[in-house]
Amino acid sequence: THEHTDHVKGLRVLTKQNPNWKIYATGGTGECIAGQIRDPEQLDTFCAGETIRVGDMTIRSIPVSHDAADPVCYSITSGDASMLIMTDTGYVPQEAADCMKEADLIVLEANHEINVLKAGPYPYHLKRRILGDRGHLSNETAGETLADCMSGMDRYRKIFLAHLSRENNFPLLAEQTVKNILEEHGFYPGRDYSINVMKRDGLSGIAEI
Repeated sequence: THEHTDHVKGLRVLTKQNPNWKIYATGGTGECIAGQIRDPEQLDTFCAGETIRVGDMTIRSIPVSHDAADPVCYSITSGDASMLIMTDTGYVPQEAADCMKEADLIVLEANHEINVLKAGPYPYHLKRRILGDRGHLSNETAGETLADCMSGMDRYRKIFLAHLSRENNFPLLAEQTVKNILEEHGFYPGRDYSINVMKRDGLSGIAEI
């Protein structure tokens, strides 16, 4: 999705150990990560906003707002199933929100709890960056975004909250904040959706759609 270290630090090892793998990225991101890829032939680039095909998947890239070279999120469809993966954005673009309405599985950033961030140890300029339009989504924004996308849509969703800050969030807090907002809008776990918080440093299991 973009070139920040926490998203690409494994590329050098992965591409060396798996020489047949392809790495897909936007042009701007590709320029930033090219030096971390074993073989230039392993890197395929495309324009932000372009839709590409990989195997039986149709992958639509959607520009997002983050302090990176050419960041995107992805809407992925295969057959009748669809998912949206969106982290690292200061706000939710309308195109992404529209794709989210049709998604069976949603991986959405819930980076921070606003009050925890404001009271925390980060310097002012970093707090301002995180809270800005090119920063990260809060728990509250994640909850409201999900409620908006679920309104008027008779579809069961599998929701995964992702990219939680270690310093400014807690898994239980993120999950409960989102649940509370969804309940305020008339959506309930088990009936309308399932929700999981993705681990920061481990596998989060397999979700089938």
